[in-house]
Amino acid sequence: MTRGERIRLALEELGPIFIKFGQTLSTRRDLLPEDIGDELAKLQDSCPAFDSIQAKAMIEASLDGTTEQLFSKFELEPLASASIAQVHTAVTHQGDEVVVKIGDLILRKLLSVILH
Repeated sequence: MTRGERIRLALEELGPIFIKFGQTLSTRRDLLPEDIGDELAKLQDSCPAFDSIQAKAMIEASLDGTTEQLFSKFELEPLASASIAQVHTAVTHQGDEVVVKIGDLILRKLLSVILH
């Protein structure tokens, strides 16, 4: 395992705030060796997803209903995931294909305070 991979994996394990730090740092190629910058750049578009049970619970709590009540079809596997949010595809009972974006509101508020 390269040093860049070790750093990226450590940031992923530490959680969303550290992933956001790694994403920001990856844009400063003037400060990083190339191998580390390349590895941290992976945090821009390939972050680990929330657990599917956790994601479903977050959606149900936010929308005040079960996914079965809210959608005729809901994909537990995310379409995409980022440091503090992910996107799932779903179909409404009316047949409309939609995407459902979920994230951790507490983390978003904390990041907003830290970054501003």
